[in-house]
Amino acid sequence: MQDVTFKLTANTIEDTYFKIGQDEYSTEGFGSINTEIPPIPENFSEVPKSSTILELKAYFVRCFINFFFSLSGWLLLIVPIGGALLGIYLLKPDFNDNVSSFRFTSFVAVAFAFHAIHYAAFLVQEREENLRYMLKVMGSRTALYWIGTLLFDLVLMLIALIAIIVPCHFLDIPVFKDLVGMGSLTMLAFGCSLVTSTYFYGYLFSKSNTVYKFFGLFATFVQYVIPYIASYVIFESHGIVMMEELLRYFGYIIGPFTILQE
Repeated sequence: MQDVTFKLTANTIEDTYFKIGQDEYSTEGFGSINTEIPPIPENFSEVPKSSTILELKAYFVRCFINFFFSLSGWLLLIVPIGGALLGIYLLKPDFNDNVSSFRFTSFVAVAFAFHAIHYAAFLVQEREENLRYMLKVMGSRTALYWIGTLLFDLVLMLIALIAIIVPCHFLDIPVFKDLVGMGSLTMLAFGCSLVTSTYFYGYLFSKSNTVYKFFGLFATFVQYVIPYIASYVIFESHGIVMMEELLRYFGYIIGPFTILQE
């Protein structure tokens, strides 16, 4: 019995295509192959540059689109401010009466505490979805990110303040006769401080859903009710001036609502 040996050679697809390429670019009958590497375009060698104005505009427009097409944004503007206007109109507060003045500050404070939910929720959502991280990876500058966001939020806050002051002034509510001058500046300072403090307190939350549920209550009680009761109701009524002053300044630190009490 004789052994038979078979020698088989299996070519892979890569070998086949390589051979085809060799046959296609064979120099036989086609002359020499051009092996020159084309020059790199000049714009590829330039250092990337960004426009500060365009970047600020992009951040501003991003905030505008997020608010304009967000139902929660409109609700957090219309419902709290409308509720405060209704309460102020029905009670017609007067600064000469402490109880009436307290009602005014309470309506305004609660309205803006819930309005501030939008400012906190938007930034927490970007952090939650890693959008802030992706912007940074793509080259966004941190300072311009915050400045562009702050500019839009200040414009939105200004609209909310005007929505409070102007209607009540034309409705001849006594308290708003004093808000034309220094009172308006006080409200403006309150609005700017509220936006910036909301950025800070937003870092206490990791989920945007949690912000929508609890930030309004947090701002109302922690930043407004507790400092007010402690400083004006407890210590001032008992003549403990030093503690009353300390808690008042503590209220200035933790939130802007103490400005309304002045």
